[in-house]
Amino acid sequence: MKFATINGISIHYQFDDAGAAKPLIVFSNSLATDFRIWQDCVDDLSADYSILRYDKRGHGLSGMGTPPYQIDDHVNDLVALMDHLGLSGAAVVGLSVGGLIAQGLYHARPDLAKALILCDTAAKIGNADMWNDRIAIARDGGLAALVDANMQRWFSPAFHADAQPNCMDIGPCSPARHLTAILAPAWPFVMLISVIKRPILLCQRFALLVIKMVPPRQIWCAALPI
Repeated sequence: MKFATINGISIHYQFDDAGAAKPLIVFSNSLATDFRIWQDCVDDLSADYSILRYDKRGHGLSGMGTPPYQIDDHVNDLVALMDHLGLSGAAVVGLSVGGLIAQGLYHARPDLAKALILCDTAAKIGNADMWNDRIAIARDGGLAALVDANMQRWFSPAFHADAQPNCMDIGPCSPARHLTAILAPAWPFVMLISVIKRPILLCQRFALLVIKMVPPRQIWCAALPI
C-alpha cells in the first residue's frame, strides 16, 4: 500500500509504472467506492500503460480531512498527487463525480491531461435538493441505506440477474466516514466543456459520444453490460 501526504491529508494510491515510454492513464472513481473498482481494467491495460489509481479524501484508505468537501478540494488533491509523483500528460478516466474531477483537473492544469474519458457524468450532477435528500438518508442509516438505490442506478437488470457478488457486497462501513463523501452541490462545468481542447470520449449507459476523434489506442474505454 502506498500513501502520500497531499494537502495535509493521507491519500492512498497505487501507481503501476510500465516505463517512461508507455502512455499514462489516471482513474478517478465515483462516490462511495475505492480504487479497486478499476482492477479488471488494470489487469487488461497494465502491460501497455502506466496507471495511477487513488482513493479520494473520505474514501477507501485515504484520510478524511475536514468536511464538507467541494469539487475543488478533490481536484486540488489529484493535481497535487500527480505533481508529487511527477506525472503529466495523462488520459484521465473519470466516473460519475470522478468525471467532474477530471474536468476540473483539465481546467486547473491542462498540462496534466492529454485526453479525457468522461463516464456516466455531467457538467453538473443533480441539484441541492437531491444531495440533501441523500445526506439525510446517510445520516439516518449510513451508507448501507443508500446501497439498493445506488445498485439500481449503477447496474442494469441484466447485470443484477447475473448476481455479481463482488459488486453487490459493500461489507461493514462507518456511516460517519462515508457521510464525508457526499458533496455540496457540484461545481458546474457547463461553460468549461465548450472550451476543452483535448480529445474527449463521453460514455453513458445508452450511448458513446466521441466529441473529438482520438487516434487508436491513445485512450481506452470498456463498457459493462447494460
